[in-house]
Amino acid sequence: MKEPLSFEGTDFDQLSGRTIVVRMALVILGIVSLLGLVDGWFAQRRAPYACPVAVKTPSAHNGYVQFEIESQHPTEEIFNSKVFVYYVRDPKFRSLKLTRSASGRFASSVVESEVDSWGGDDWAFRTPAEMGLPTPGVSHSDFPFDSPRFVFGLDFDPPVLPEFFIVRNRTNDFLLECRSLSASITSPGHLTVEFRAPRKPFVQAVVVIVSVAAFFFGTLIAFFANVHELPVAIGGYSISLWSVREILSPAIQSFPTRFDLWLVGIFVVVVFVAAWRFGSQHRERAA
Repeated sequence: MKEPLSFEGTDFDQLSGRTIVVRMALVILGIVSLLGLVDGWFAQRRAPYACPVAVKTPSAHNGYVQFEIESQHPTEEIFNSKVFVYYVRDPKFRSLKLTRSASGRFASSVVESEVDSWGGDDWAFRTPAEMGLPTPGVSHSDFPFDSPRFVFGLDFDPPVLPEFFIVRNRTNDFLLECRSLSASITSPGHLTVEFRAPRKPFVQAVVVIVSVAAFFFGTLIAFFANVHELPVAIGGYSISLWSVREILSPAIQSFPTRFDLWLVGIFVVVVFVAAWRFGSQHRERAA
């Protein structure tokens, strides 16, 4: 019968300095990981769903232009979004053309919509219009480090700008950073907008933790597992890696991403080292 775990008679004073340092490092790493998860959780709980900023001096009745960020495109460097314009008094025109500036390899985007009365002095688009927001150099393949920074110009024709710019978050994977939001009139009828929408830090923390764990356990299997147990160990390791990938699948829309490259790269190295060890022992026995 297996003896219960006991620390009686253990002389901790005989532990080597290297062992103590390794154990302390593991404890610190565990605490840092836990703090990162807790901080990421509270960050997404505190994050706002909408951020407003004044474009010009607010008046008694304030209109606004609003962008709704809906989702990140699975492969392209662009976010799906909608734009809506609202005036609280008659703007004296019945059709408005909005032009989003070109960015990266994406051409400019033009939306033209009727401005209808909503009753009284309220005038607005009938429905929000589709207008994507490019993120040059940042795509979903960079997951989990794919936090976008939006910088674009918006032209109004006729050049009548509302008093406020609002960005609203409809995504499940990103947060709004209100302090990064700015909207300024750089020329008549032209609005320059900039803001950030970082990926949820909780998801980033989980990816970093499981990536480090995958590397650590892969190293143990590749270099220290019994040679005769390597096939079983590697089989179990591959299932574990796929399980980790499946845990994060709700946040991953395409394959491969940086995270996938890391997992596959580790697995290839582990298999190569295991094969090298297995072949070395076979040659030694043959000799």
